[in-house]
Amino acid sequence: MNEPLKRLQACVSHLLEVDAFFNTEDALYKDYRRRLVELKEIYDSFSKAMYEGNFGRQMQLADLLTYMIISRGSIWAVDSGDLSNYMRIVFFTINQLLLQEHITAFPDQRKKFMNHLEERKLHFFIEDEKYRQYYEEAKKSQNHLTYREHKRVYWAADHLLPKSVGTAIELAVFLYLIRNKVGYVIPLLLQQRLLALKDHLIAPDFLVAKRGRIFGIEVEQAARTGKTRQSNAFMAETGIPVLTASILDTFPLRCYECRRWILYCDNIIDKFCDLAHKIESDQITCDSCNQVVYYGRLKKGDDEYHYHLECAQRYRYVRELLEDEKQSRKRLVAYFPSVGGLERVVPSLRKSRPAGPSPASST
Repeated sequence: MNEPLKRLQACVSHLLEVDAFFNTEDALYKDYRRRLVELKEIYDSFSKAMYEGNFGRQMQLADLLTYMIISRGSIWAVDSGDLSNYMRIVFFTINQLLLQEHITAFPDQRKKFMNHLEERKLHFFIEDEKYRQYYEEAKKSQNHLTYREHKRVYWAADHLLPKSVGTAIELAVFLYLIRNKVGYVIPLLLQQRLLALKDHLIAPDFLVAKRGRIFGIEVEQAARTGKTRQSNAFMAETGIPVLTASILDTFPLRCYECRRWILYCDNIIDKFCDLAHKIESDQITCDSCNQVVYYGRLKKGDDEYHYHLECAQRYRYVRELLEDEKQSRKRLVAYFPSVGGLERVVPSLRKSRPAGPSPASST
């Protein structure tokens, strides 16, 4: 088992044993537990905010993973003094999240994964009959599921994961903010409802503090309704400006040939995590890493898209094209985490956008 998750599980078990002991040994403690239970529907609703066997589960799983990686993880980074390897851990987690999302694209893997979860007899796994209907449909489906075409059937499978692509994007932005000296980064991913006595605000994903200034950063992911209104309300109430950060079309890329995500390659991770390495562009030419991107066409006359080099090299046209050193430098690239919309707060970074159409998205 993943060691950090195993220890997180031990932490939950420890809390359960603390509660069990004092419920047995302390009458007043036991009385408060009884009073909590007697709240009935209120306490049940509160409990389901931790984990619920329906469509709400995705964000709950993501929150727990985010707590582990960003909250406890950043404390470890400071205490250990090892920011470089902390960023490496975040990179590896991003790649793992993208690999998880493949269950939506590949029916055999999706069915095997769902069977695996069922065999583990997880508590509260399915609590809603409407959700069960879509869950069973997703399990039987032989389609590459997308939200655009399959709506809740796609959700039924995707929500078994910790918001994999969305969390990967948030973590990539987090890495970008730290590495590019934007300021002191305050993640609000776990605290996006700010309470007052009679109202609340929806906070941006991050706050950044630098030299007497503070501003918010909202991560834009595809089409998300209500975000502008939320940011405007936050700015009006707090006086803190909010910038919209857009993850560029370079991440995540889905290979048009194999339909799998193209991950951050080892060369990019090594250079990004080498704090002495100066990053002057959002891409590097690369032909030796394990996830190099080929941008171009597979056959003469085709449209140009992004592919794993390994997938593209199956085509004679590509092999012959890449014999030209100039074309090889142009077509074989790998991308650092890169964010648009923050150029004024990172003026030293000059971005070079890759040519061509937007890459395949999670749909």
